[in-house]
Amino acid sequence: MSFKISTSFYSFLSIIYFIGFMIVENGTFFSSTSKIILAFFVFLGLLNYKRVFNSYVLWISCYTIFVVLSIYWASYVDFARQSALTVVYTSICSLIFPILISNDDQEINFIYKLIIVLPIMYFVYYIVNNEVQNFFDLRQNATNQGYNNIGLYAAYSFIFIKIYQFNQGRTSVLYHILIVIDFVLIAISQSRKAIIYVVLFVILSYILESKNILRTLTRLVISTGLIVLLYFFFRSGLAGSLMQNLILSIEGSGTDSSYIGRVNQLDISMRLFNQNRFLGIGIGGIEYVSRFIEGQRAPIVDNDYLDVLADLGLCGFLIYYGFHCYLFRLYFKYKSIWNRKNLMFFVLLVILFIQGFLIREYFNNYYIPLLLYLIYFDTKQLKIKGIQFKC
Repeated sequence: MSFKISTSFYSFLSIIYFIGFMIVENGTFFSSTSKIILAFFVFLGLLNYKRVFNSYVLWISCYTIFVVLSIYWASYVDFARQSALTVVYTSICSLIFPILISNDDQEINFIYKLIIVLPIMYFVYYIVNNEVQNFFDLRQNATNQGYNNIGLYAAYSFIFIKIYQFNQGRTSVLYHILIVIDFVLIAISQSRKAIIYVVLFVILSYILESKNILRTLTRLVISTGLIVLLYFFFRSGLAGSLMQNLILSIEGSGTDSSYIGRVNQLDISMRLFNQNRFLGIGIGGIEYVSRFIEGQRAPIVDNDYLDVLADLGLCGFLIYYGFHCYLFRLYFKYKSIWNRKNLMFFVLLVILFIQGFLIREYFNNYYIPLLLYLIYFDTKQLKIKGIQFKC
């Protein structure tokens, strides 16, 4: 059976995905309706399984099946059922991208454009739906942590502006304006993760794009010096108290609640991991313990590595991060024929590895599966180029 969607309708489904899962809050009518619409078209698309079956689909299917199976050995069965359902919804809707994205540059560029304008769209949504006390400091008296999404989306927007520029083979004033907007949004959101991602992307791209050993070493020395300067700049408090307090807390003399909370929950995570090292205590177990047993104010660890180990054990850890490692291996295999776009996607993959230490994404996040598919799509193109190069 042939299943083909026109470009305009593909764009419509992509917009639904972005608005329904990355802008509108989960549980709302629009978000719930989006799940139904996308699940329906995923079902239609899977009828043409020869076209859509690939390593990404295999990975996300294996991961979802393991999550569902974890209900049977879960320590907290009722909560595991609810959590597994969330993962199933996330996985099904994430399958829309291998179904819709082909080798058409128009399709992939439209996704890039949505990622680029996403922080602006979310900022408008956030402002309209929240009483913002200070437009230059979204954290001030904030009733939720949506400001973190603004900063995070802006960091990824900056990365994809660079990727899109390469795809188009040109630059313009508009790109520079959008980059300035991203930096402004990062500044007013005061997202430390966003700052880290942007700095990592710039420095790693700067180092890795050089193929001359002497030049690479020179850039490595320059980048190290820049990191040291940034360290003392943030530590001085000139960039605000949030970054200063984080650095002082890492040194052992600060009072950053976010950092201290992560350190304190390390013991909880490892204790739960030791209960069942191979299979874990079941999906959502770490959240249940932190929220209802330990009584933590923040009922999550904000560390994917610890979360997956506690919930799904070593087996689930290998399934989830095995795909990340598979992509990593492909980039190294074809490193000799990288272009600048391949380099930027590789750096994005490195950032996702680092992000695992800073945020909780594996459980019910709709952004990470999209980023992973775009990275996978890039490795597919790189692999084709590698085969042609050998011929």
